[in-house]
Amino acid sequence: MIAIAAAPIAASSALEPGSSLPPGELEVADGLEISKPTGAATEGLSARLAALSSQALRDESARARALAVSLRPNGAGSLIEAGGRLVVSARVATTSSSLLDRVRDAGAEVLGVHDDYLTLDLVIAVRDLRGLADVDGVELVSEAIEPIVGGNGAGLSGPGSAAPRLNTCTGAIVSEADSQMRAIDTRAAFDIDGLGTKVGVVSDSFDTRADAATRAAGDVTSGDLPGPGNPCGRTTPVQVLAETANGIDEGRAMAQLVHDLAPGAALAFATSGPTAEAMADNIRALRAAGSTVIVDDITFFDEPMYQDGPISNAVTEVVGAGVPYYSSAANSNVISQFGVQAPAGQNIASYEASSFRSAGACLGAGTNCHDFDPGGGVDFDSSILLDGGRSVRFDFQWAQPRNGVDTDFDFYVVDVAAGTIVAAGAEDNFASQKPFEFINLQNPTGAPREYAVVIDKFAGPANPRLKWVMLGGGGVSGAEWDVSLGGDVVGPTIFGHNGAANAVSTAAVPFDNASTLETFSSRGPVTLLFGPVSGTTPAAAFGAPQVLAKPDLAATDNAQTTFFQPSGGIFRFSGTSAAAPHAAAVAALQLDAANGALTVAQVVAAQKATAFPIGSFGADAAGAGLVDAVGSVSANPPQPPDTVITKMPKNKIRKKRATYKFASNAPEATFKCKIDRDRFRRCGPTTKVKRIPFGRHKLVVKAVANGLTDPSPAKDKFKRKR
Repeated sequence: MIAIAAAPIAASSALEPGSSLPPGELEVADGLEISKPTGAATEGLSARLAALSSQALRDESARARALAVSLRPNGAGSLIEAGGRLVVSARVATTSSSLLDRVRDAGAEVLGVHDDYLTLDLVIAVRDLRGLADVDGVELVSEAIEPIVGGNGAGLSGPGSAAPRLNTCTGAIVSEADSQMRAIDTRAAFDIDGLGTKVGVVSDSFDTRADAATRAAGDVTSGDLPGPGNPCGRTTPVQVLAETANGIDEGRAMAQLVHDLAPGAALAFATSGPTAEAMADNIRALRAAGSTVIVDDITFFDEPMYQDGPISNAVTEVVGAGVPYYSSAANSNVISQFGVQAPAGQNIASYEASSFRSAGACLGAGTNCHDFDPGGGVDFDSSILLDGGRSVRFDFQWAQPRNGVDTDFDFYVVDVAAGTIVAAGAEDNFASQKPFEFINLQNPTGAPREYAVVIDKFAGPANPRLKWVMLGGGGVSGAEWDVSLGGDVVGPTIFGHNGAANAVSTAAVPFDNASTLETFSSRGPVTLLFGPVSGTTPAAAFGAPQVLAKPDLAATDNAQTTFFQPSGGIFRFSGTSAAAPHAAAVAALQLDAANGALTVAQVVAAQKATAFPIGSFGADAAGAGLVDAVGSVSANPPQPPDTVITKMPKNKIRKKRATYKFASNAPEATFKCKIDRDRFRRCGPTTKVKRIPFGRHKLVVKAVANGLTDPSPAKDKFKRKR
């Protein structure tokens, strides 16, 4: 260990450069439960659930239970509870109806069944956990952990109307992205607003937060969401496919941002659900409900870092069906305030070793600890400095495919001054078949404190790559290993579906400064080593690593909403979860302008090719740059609409009148018609031709949309006979 040499806190560090923690056995902090059940000792429960179901913790408060198993008491990184019961995930041998019956008989409520991955989402009382684990066919019951939600916290004329479509009516609050990303200019220049598109939003909840400054009904009447009573005539309500009672309504805030930039787009919402498998199902449900663009701001901690997981697989499916998919890049970046191995200003929120390097036994925390020194020295721990009263979550993974795990690692954090283990991740990875450990570290003191990370290889033959990402690490001011050295990599924090090849990973730019990037906006790239998770069979390794340039783009954040994240008397929605819906809204404008005729590749390529550079930030931070709506639409100019006659008279008629019906691939199209040599006149999608004289006649109709007219009008000939 090398001492953290920040001038203001140098006196608080007992370590000199090159030294390590005092030798000897470590104490375990009071209240912390560390168990390492293996084999039959697991009794079908994860280490955390085994501890929670023990008599020692069963009667403790919810806060005490969480801290005892190195989780947060609430929010992202906490246990998910429903009505005093736990939400859990069960690996099962089968999803047959007989197994589901046995699971219900054990006291569990079934929330979701995921046949492809042989998992169940369940709700169960703590006292019933051991009974559930004993059910024949239940292989392992693990806790569900609350995912990260990316926040950082006059009527329009309808199709067939002769009136122009541009509607400048707005809600009470309008996102600054409308100007910064030039969406307002785009709507005016091309007479588009997203009509004919549908943006599906995945987040925590939509309208369940009782203490929110506004509720969805009020947002409709103020014009900030569509629905009956919207003063701007946007009367189609948000379609809520799946909701949850546990959320802060970040999904509604995202919907407001989409509505500000693409007010003509229909909106749909689905909660993420308690597990990655549940979110994958809800993504598919949004596509099935007609979404033409989908956006999310969720990160599940157990999403694989080195392969596509269930959510990434669902993203691949909907993109393959022609739906552009946008995701927040996440808010995990941390910039060092002082230097250890390198000058201050480094991105330090992740650490990745090129392989496990054994340093032997250390600190009493393990018998085969990782050597953090990539050079000739030995360093069996790595320290960070965490501000007083702050917390940080560690997501630790290693390069083995899910369901192909043959090496079990444990992850410990030591309070340097006290010499105690204060957080631990010690799951049985052979049982879970996930190369994953997760902990929350809390500094309960009022001053900066030094903590040391120790990685122990508990069992197994392999020495794979290792990586941790610090999530919510805004209180971390420095790290011992703060720069990439000797094949080890420090800095990239995007992982999971936020960095999937088929998702548009979106970074965040402040609404009032287009030349900089938010410091917390996660950095890339993403490196994949294995094929996607497929059922319960381990994926094969790629012949060579696949390095994905992430993020893809950047968009505005910290924009105004009616209720979300109060700041100085104004509600401002901060984070990459505000950026992603802004970029998705521009995609809706692009699809509207092209009458839906663009491929996903064309939509994304146009945004990338025309994006504004963001200061001197590189692609690993800002992607291609800040999305420009005018440029994105101009890159694929609006296309003239097609015209179809869907109802026409017979070839020969006797009456003086005939009825026609017209349609177009542009849902906002108006129509112009003429009979014989008469001039073109405006007509509706249903038109009656009257006072038809005897003889032969020809009707010609052409659709008009986005200021363009169908160059190949539709025609019909008929004869009125005597």
